[in-house]
Amino acid sequence: MRGPARRQPVPGNFRIPEPGERRTGDDQGHDQTKGSGGSSRQELLDLVTKLRSEASKQPGYISGETLHGSERPDEFLVISIWDDEYFWKKWIATDERKAIQGQIDKLTGTPTEYEIYRYPRKVSVE
Repeated sequence: MRGPARRQPVPGNFRIPEPGERRTGDDQGHDQTKGSGGSSRQELLDLVTKLRSEASKQPGYISGETLHGSERPDEFLVISIWDDEYFWKKWIATDERKAIQGQIDKLTGTPTEYEIYRYPRKVSVE
């Protein structure tokens, strides 16, 4: 029997290049902005909205939000809350999500970064 559901925040992090730029990695794994190429900020935001909309239909999804940096408005953080890490892992493995995420990564020129965070547990002192 499983214990109580745990809410799992799962952020995704990406940068939207300015029109006319593309991002490439240097030899130390850092992102650099290069001229040429291009992306559509609105297209990217539409894809993120679509991704969140599809995630909201998945079992175990609780909520999500998209934030952008106040000092770096071209950087975005997407946070989704799931009942359990199991449901997040099922969603991230779907072909539907991979297809949308592939479009996002193509526009940004770099793969989206993921990390799983948990709410801190209360520590009891005996």
